[in-house]
Amino acid sequence: MTAVSSIGDDPAERTSLRRALRLHESVFDAPPDAATLARYAARRRGGETLAGLAASLLATAGLDPATVAARYRARWAPSAPADAPLDRLIEDDPAVGRLRLLPILFPDGTSPGHGAHYRWWLEENQALDDADRARIRALIADLPRRPRLSFVVIAHDGDATALADTLRALAAQLYGEIEVLVVAAGRVPAVSAGARVVAAPGARTPAALFNAGLAACSGDFVAVVEAGDALFETASFEAAAAIAASPSLRILFSDEDAIHPDGRRHAPVLKSWRCSTPRWRASSAACGPTPAPGPSTT
Repeated sequence: MTAVSSIGDDPAERTSLRRALRLHESVFDAPPDAATLARYAARRRGGETLAGLAASLLATAGLDPATVAARYRARWAPSAPADAPLDRLIEDDPAVGRLRLLPILFPDGTSPGHGAHYRWWLEENQALDDADRARIRALIADLPRRPRLSFVVIAHDGDATALADTLRALAAQLYGEIEVLVVAAGRVPAVSAGARVVAAPGARTPAALFNAGLAACSGDFVAVVEAGDALFETASFEAAAAIAASPSLRILFSDEDAIHPDGRRHAPVLKSWRCSTPRWRASSAACGPTPAPGPSTT
């Protein structure tokens, strides 16, 4: 039984396992394999504390605890208290919560239909901190080309809340060379600053609405989204980076999932996985050069 199958979908146990992973890296300067992680999971479940596991691994390696703690601070936590022991450094390090378990536990990939594994992947890949955002902004500044992206948002009467959610997601994009056009066949909706309304009173189908928006676009590439869709904040950057890297590119597509009313993301539709490979790679939800981890639709 692997660590994954034994701990199921318990977030607390995933946190415990990620701390054990970082502890192993700290002591042995290399990640553990799946069998070792499974043993750590069993020991933690049996009541062993992280401090106890740390003492055991340090003794096995013949290392001085203070020396390893100092090395940890220098490598991962320079602002941590100088007298904090190794286990406390790991427990207080927010980056530990994003350590990637899936590539270790499933080096050959796992099925995208496994809901628990998808939630794991989201934890490990879809949480940005300020340092991540700063790195992305630096990458944006270095792009050899900054294509303008047009987002055509199809609005329907009675979905003001869904439309507002989508406009907030677009306003939060890290890549700013975008325009947002809200196309409506009926009552003209109120929109946030930065969005433009395109009235299409004669349009009666989604295609007609999109064509009305397309005619008003000024971007190099155009994407259509429905009111209620939520793009991850890096989506436009991923698209722009792909376009800048491949000047001959003409079409991009993205994977998507659904958002439950309670906020849980589920039901991933991984188009690149379906098109190009029989297995979903644990290190990435996309198996090809797809631009965005969204939109996510309600």
